[in-house]
Amino acid sequence: MIEAVILDKTHLDEASVLALETLLVDCLRQCREECDTLGCTDLGRFALLLPGVSVLRARLMAEQIQKIFAVRAAEIPIASKGRHAAKANCALGIACADQGGRPTPEALLGKAAQATDEALAQKHGHICIAGGAALDARTTLVHSSEKRFLFFGGN
Repeated sequence: MIEAVILDKTHLDEASVLALETLLVDCLRQCREECDTLGCTDLGRFALLLPGVSVLRARLMAEQIQKIFAVRAAEIPIASKGRHAAKANCALGIACADQGGRPTPEALLGKAAQATDEALAQKHGHICIAGGAALDARTTLVHSSEKRFLFFGGN
């Protein structure tokens, strides 16, 4: 699961926040596959459920989402409050389920929210993997190989 949120929106006006959140959802939608699920986890937080996806692939997807968002957000006129320069970015948290593990949806959402909060706190990058999972670990974001099997015949 990848959870995404706009970075430092406190200095933006309401219309700019809405435009950037709409753009973030569009970027998540652009990077998803047919069996992936997109949803809202909290006010201003959006998640992409990625069944059967490795941590490394999810990290690469998060980087791609962040790059697409930055390029497209630069094209949106952003009205800022005060003296802050208005430059939009997003933070992404990645949560995964160990292969064979069956975490509850609440536990997975909690891990994703914690990873997103840690990504928000970073000075650079703003992408965090929950629990510091190794990128080469044999883990998937959701233990749902059954769903991928139904869609793609086991590949």
